[in-house]
Amino acid sequence: QIGRAIEQIEHAMQECWINRLWDDTKNQDNGNKLRLYRLFKNRIESDCYVTQSMPRYLRKMIANLRCGSLQIKVETGRYENVPLPERSCTFCSDGSIEDEIHVLLHCELYNDIRYRLLQHMNSLIENFNELPPVTQYCTIMTTSSCQYILAKYLFKMMKRRNIHDIS
Repeated sequence: QIGRAIEQIEHAMQECWINRLWDDTKNQDNGNKLRLYRLFKNRIESDCYVTQSMPRYLRKMIANLRCGSLQIKVETGRYENVPLPERSCTFCSDGSIEDEIHVLLHCELYNDIRYRLLQHMNSLIENFNELPPVTQYCTIMTTSSCQYILAKYLFKMMKRRNIHDIS
């Protein structure tokens, strides 16, 4: 009976967490900060990057990406009350919103440094490049073997961004 009670409590906690994660009633003007996180995170448990051996500064890069806290326009625009459609990437000419997917998969400024990450994903998943961007993003975020590569990419990306940032 105790085992069943614990199971019911865990289920209730999980359900409550999911409901809060998908609650968009707050911060409607700026968009839900966890809009991407909730697409790949569906259980209350430690994620693969947390237990991997990597320096703290790299682990922090992944945590910032996952939680929507990277210093990119989709986030910094919140502080300045810039409407979401106006948070475009200053490094690309196509007017794309600078969000996590854009930075990770499309931004022209990082084409050369993202190569290793995409090469790794292509070696794991046939036709990875043909998947929709959201699927690619979620797959990268949940693939254990690419977390260290991802962290290094993010670190190099932010370093380059800080050098080139004109805003």
